[in-house]
Amino acid sequence: LYNTCLMAAALKLPFNSNLGQAYIIPYKGEPQLQIGWKGFVQLAQRSGLFKTINVSDVREGEIEHYDRLSGEITFAWIQDDAARRKAKVIGYVAYFKLLNGFEKSLYMTVGELEAHATKYSQTFKRKFGVWVDNFEAMASKTVIKLLLNKFAPLSLDSDLAKAIEIDQADDEG
Repeated sequence: LYNTCLMAAALKLPFNSNLGQAYIIPYKGEPQLQIGWKGFVQLAQRSGLFKTINVSDVREGEIEHYDRLSGEITFAWIQDDAARRKAKVIGYVAYFKLLNGFEKSLYMTVGELEAHATKYSQTFKRKFGVWVDNFEAMASKTVIKLLLNKFAPLSLDSDLAKAIEIDQADDEG
């Protein structure tokens, strides 16, 4: 527990469920640091390299075009919030734009996210735990973490790189 708290303190991520940045999760009888999607966003912002970073659910009918080669997706977002809430969630997308102009997004379908949870979360396979209780938060975390891990500038000494490394050790996320 002490080491878990030290890791969170080193990254300056508070254990406050209202902030959603870091959590202590029991795993195989041991406390483990789990970084929330808001924690990854916070660390990216602190790096000073990002102009914008975001994650969103994607509803049925909102994908207009997908270019497999570039990975670019054109969305036709439903603007009416009441109508949007009625549409089925079909996936999640994470996006960032760096100050130097580089931008990238990553979209995963609900099915791809469930396959990810099945592969990496023992509790999801047994139908309980954070993936079952809060799928939206875990899906958001997964797309933002994978996007940052694949495409963000990560120096070995950056807090963002450390957070991804710490979170990789977590079989639940």
